[in-house]
Amino acid sequence: MRHERENLIKRTVKVPNATSTDEVALTPAESINQAMHPEGVRMNAGGNTYNWNNVQGNQTQNINNDNRSKIQEWIDAPNPSINFNAAYNKMTKGTGVWLLEDSRFNEWKDEGGLLWLQGKAGSGKTFLCTKAIFSISAEHQVVYFYFDTLDQTKSKGTYQGMLSSLMLDKPSTTCIFIDAMDECQASDQHLVSRLILDLVELGSKIHMFVSCRHTASTVGISSATYEISLNEQVVESDIQRHIEQVFQDRPLSVDVHKEVTEALAHGAHGQIRWVDCQIQQLQELGTRTAILTALKNLPDDLEETYCQALVRVNKHHQKDVEAILKWLLFGYEELKLELLPEILRAASYRGREEIVKLLVEKGADINAQGGQYGNALQAASYLGREEIVKLLVEKGADINASRWSIWQCSPGCFIFGKKEEIVKLLVEKGADINAQGGYHGNALQAASLEKKQT
Repeated sequence: MRHERENLIKRTVKVPNATSTDEVALTPAESINQAMHPEGVRMNAGGNTYNWNNVQGNQTQNINNDNRSKIQEWIDAPNPSINFNAAYNKMTKGTGVWLLEDSRFNEWKDEGGLLWLQGKAGSGKTFLCTKAIFSISAEHQVVYFYFDTLDQTKSKGTYQGMLSSLMLDKPSTTCIFIDAMDECQASDQHLVSRLILDLVELGSKIHMFVSCRHTASTVGISSATYEISLNEQVVESDIQRHIEQVFQDRPLSVDVHKEVTEALAHGAHGQIRWVDCQIQQLQELGTRTAILTALKNLPDDLEETYCQALVRVNKHHQKDVEAILKWLLFGYEELKLELLPEILRAASYRGREEIVKLLVEKGADINAQGGQYGNALQAASYLGREEIVKLLVEKGADINASRWSIWQCSPGCFIFGKKEEIVKLLVEKGADINAQGGYHGNALQAASLEKKQT
């Protein structure tokens, strides 16, 4: 039984391009891919050189960085240091100290076993897990993994992703952190639970730290050595400290500061994420009266907070927001910068001015070529989107930077389509009126055909 557990933990894999008889077990040697903390402490997210052992011949060879990269890509292990650094950089200074001082945490550090951190959504589990990782790393090397349902690659929500990531860390590490186990895919949760139990049973040198919305027993783990529940009283000091830190950067009058602090602390119910959402809304208000009025109508929980955020969207943009939300929630591929020009052309064609503004601000290439109408400017021009044409020109769209003539995006283009105001604007901005191409040849011929005096 013990042998089976060890086989589960130390998986045997076949290396790409190896001979058919070569089965190798990955054993990390020296570490790289280190994420640098603001204070200069390096966190291991992988290994620099790996040794691989021929199981049949018991031979050892070094795997250099190039081969290691190929193996890591083949294993397709997610990089948990991205989550670590994101959480670390958002932490409010001084929060989470209570956990490091908790007797159960310190006993776990000394004695090993399984420490289970349970708390509802938005209670700060990820920040506390990150705080613990940072603290432990000063004394030991650590292995850690963040389950993440928002991960665009989808690999941070699976058992395979977790195991692949842990395989790339040092086997000598005895402190293992798993954050947000509840975000693991339901079909894989029993595998993760089994692995946790098997690791803990290996001996007292294994220190497991797991955070989850649910209690340990709820997910089939009845042998947690220590359990810490993030109730309202436990995280209250962190919430107070976070509020104080935020309003140091934007001071309020004494009476308003007191009202805000009391209202947020009272309504948080242990959810620091709820507090952060309300602060973002309050910071948009410019007067004392507006702030005090808003405090009387705070949402009850995170779900209501998110619903109110959607309701506040301008009614003219609600359909767009709903479409974008569905795209972000259910898209199987990460939204990359290279896709922005295509989206920009579609938004220009449809007349979605706010989306066009947002995409341009986020770096979409205004002059990128492609699609039925050539580029965003031609798409907007053809449909008579005058405001979007003005916006694109103001933002630097090159009127003559097209693989087609600006007049050529369809027969007669927008001259034939009676878009005189846009024509005037483009001519004033330097469009080449003699450019040849298209069904009608050039702008003058297209206008003449329709007997236009433009």
